[in-house]
Amino acid sequence: MNLHNREYERNNVFIYLRLLNCADDSVFGYLLDISDGGLKLMSNEPKTFGEAVCLRIDLSDSELLSHRSVYLHVVCSWSRKSEEGKGYDSGFHFNEEFPVDNSFIASIIDSYTYLTEYNPNT
Repeated sequence: MNLHNREYERNNVFIYLRLLNCADDSVFGYLLDISDGGLKLMSNEPKTFGEAVCLRIDLSDSELLSHRSVYLHVVCSWSRKSEEGKGYDSGFHFNEEFPVDNSFIASIIDSYTYLTEYNPNT
């Protein structure tokens, strides 16, 4: 995919939300951005290309949407050392085999993100 012609608009999270592995409720990573097509996370360890996993955004400590708990089935598209050199950034697309709760994604975008194209000077 050409990164300059994204299929989905990327929305950066302004607070790090924990992503929990559904299998054991362990911290899988922290949400960096989310779109209608998937998400980007940061973690201490690299993720495996093609890895399919079920995640849940931990909203228990948040002021908004704390009552919501939705499973997100995702597949790893890429993983690399972060530009800051600490930890790893990984991209995941939503697994087509499992329906995505689009209203939940919209709620996360509305409540916790801003568009990367946002420029306060325009």
